[in-house]
Amino acid sequence: MPKILVVVEGSQEEVRPLLAFLSQWEAPVSMPIAEHSHEEVERKEEGATAPLWTEEKVLRVWNEMSYGAQQVLREIAKRPDGYVWKELTKALGRDARSLGGSLSSAGHQRRRQGFTNLPDIIRDSYRGTEWVCDLDAVWQATLEKLDKEEAERKHTTAVD
Repeated sequence: MPKILVVVEGSQEEVRPLLAFLSQWEAPVSMPIAEHSHEEVERKEEGATAPLWTEEKVLRVWNEMSYGAQQVLREIAKRPDGYVWKELTKALGRDARSLGGSLSSAGHQRRRQGFTNLPDIIRDSYRGTEWVCDLDAVWQATLEKLDKEEAERKHTTAVD
């Protein structure tokens, strides 16, 4: 399925009609656009239970993605309440295009593993005046667990 990335900036009142036109879908007024995908809304309206990530599925994708994608996702995981994209590019010393290129590996592995029906790995939202990203909750928990295990291994190795 082809995807197009479009960045639209402005207030919700300005952005809502444009996004509705672009997606040929009109979001309910009570729902913030940036926090829900078109597919999530369709599933909610149909009363369907959306499939969710599991630790096993996360690890299947994680183990196949590039080191660059892993590096970006680990950095995002450091801020569970959200990471401002501008701060993320600065922290990693890379521009947004470079980060997007690295993250394409995550999307490719997600599709390759057949997990296109699962929620997005990274969610974007417009908070105040800046774009903020955060991870799916299961991805967040799994990466925190991986980091803790890695720190314990390093500590054990250093002690030996």
